Amino acid sequence: MKKQVFSFSLLILVMSSSYAQLGKRSDRQLEKDKKYEVMIGTNKTNASFNNTDGFTIKENDIRIVGFLHRHNKIEYDKIYVRTKRDTTVVDEQTMKGRSINASWKDFYIKLKDLVPSDNYRIEVYSEPERKLVASKEFYIKKKE
Repeated sequence: MKKQVFSFSLLILVMSSSYAQLGKRSDRQLEKDKKYEVMIGTNKTNASFNNTDGFTIKENDIRIVGFLHRHNKIEYDKIYVRTKRDTTVVDEQTMKGRSINASWKDFYIKLKDLVPSDNYRIEVYSEPERKLVASKEFYIKKKE
């Protein structure tokens, strides 16, 4: 009888602990659902993997594919995307953003006359409110 009571108590303890962990995960998931992020790359594949913070170029221009992502539905129909080097704006555009699905919008940026720098930044704002939604810092290096 003692073994059965002990086993039952242990089972209740494990279930309670698991339930508490599940509650914590859902709180973290709720926070993650609210957060926006910007992913960039030279094509959709490497942008979606978000495996680079920078680019090495041969020429003096680059086409960047960008994604605005949110685990929950993106709240904005239009976005304003500004690209800066240090404090200088090198590209800005307002776009509807093509929706891949409710949690992704893609956009394209063509940068010309590039200056290699560690201080590039893409900022995505809601439009027309211009509330900062997400940003991504990156660098551009000249291939030697």
